[in-house]
Amino acid sequence: MMKNSTFLLIASLLCSYPAFALAPDNNGIYRISTGSELEEFAAIVNNGQTDADAVLVSDIDMTGITHTAIGTTQNPYRGKWDGRFHTIDNLEMDNADGVNLALFGVAAVGAKFSNTILGSGCYFSGKDKVAGFVSQCRDAVEGTIEFSCLGNEGAIHAYQKDGSEARAAAIAGPSNGNVAYKFANCYNTGEVRGLAVGALSCYAPSAQVIGCFSVTDVKKQANPDAKASNPSPVSQVLIKGVEQPLSPWTFCCFFGGAEGKGTYAENGYDKAVTWKPPYDLRDNSWTIYKVFEEEWAPTGMMCWYLNNQSSDNPVWGQNLDEGDQYPSFMPGKLIVFNENGSYVNKTSSIPAPEDLPEISAVEDIKESAKTTKTIYTLQGIKIEHISTPGFYIIDGKKVIIR
Repeated sequence: MMKNSTFLLIASLLCSYPAFALAPDNNGIYRISTGSELEEFAAIVNNGQTDADAVLVSDIDMTGITHTAIGTTQNPYRGKWDGRFHTIDNLEMDNADGVNLALFGVAAVGAKFSNTILGSGCYFSGKDKVAGFVSQCRDAVEGTIEFSCLGNEGAIHAYQKDGSEARAAAIAGPSNGNVAYKFANCYNTGEVRGLAVGALSCYAPSAQVIGCFSVTDVKKQANPDAKASNPSPVSQVLIKGVEQPLSPWTFCCFFGGAEGKGTYAENGYDKAVTWKPPYDLRDNSWTIYKVFEEEWAPTGMMCWYLNNQSSDNPVWGQNLDEGDQYPSFMPGKLIVFNENGSYVNKTSSIPAPEDLPEISAVEDIKESAKTTKTIYTLQGIKIEHISTPGFYIIDGKKVIIR
């Protein structure tokens, strides 16, 4: 009778858990290969496992999949996200009353986002705090969130409704004041619209920026009634490097964003500074270059400047003979060299990252495994002890306890 009860319990557990439920690998990392797994990861984080680390192992097409932003106000994301240079495309979040619309909803100090592209088929549209990667960052303590090798090619729209601030940004939305941002080697080629807008972010109290560019329409919505308005451009700029944190107003003004002081007009940022050939800004502590797309981007000049005018250990590459319009951080892209003022490719390219180990196969282990300390349920919840039969993740392996 006991055996039958145990069998029924295991059968019940097997029915309760999906056969391919997302689980961490041997290193405790969630490996995501499909849109449904992305949504499982969102549920894992939003249910409380906020420090979960994840990598993409393939490109993801989100067509027909409803996305839930990863991280909430109650459970902000604090883990490490590595796209492994894959693309997420056709991710759409369109809600006229929506807030916190992005791949990640709310992030907190310690979070890191890297090596991911949002394709041109992505579309985010809502009332406020709309962004490509993270809609807002907040924490009760001061600290930093890092963004590296992220690219947004999709459309980001925030339309004012019922007095909303309509904040929109290609990479990260506003900080609550405690969270500083560090952007390294990020880009935006997507359309960004809002009342407070930004190519990287619409507001942060402090930010460091190295090797980033935006070369498309980042515009303030002139008419609060939104979609019928005539927006005006905020900025088209290339940043070589910012060694010292930018002040809040410089950061907001530069990337678009405002807090009462500013209004936006044609080339609004140009009125605040004097550009000097070759468009250096202020002093040698940090340098910003104004982008002239036709002259800079396709020739390789932009790529050269993004790599700090060097071909040593570059992040950015560009296949000039193949007609690449813009630089890219994708592995395999050819490195740009400067030969007497001409920008050329040779045979060297951006190296590919090392592959991560595969997830272990399902194993059947004995009762003694119940004493193993690194134990997760198939829902990604860490537990101290196993009290019932069923499937678990033990030391990174999917196992069954009988």
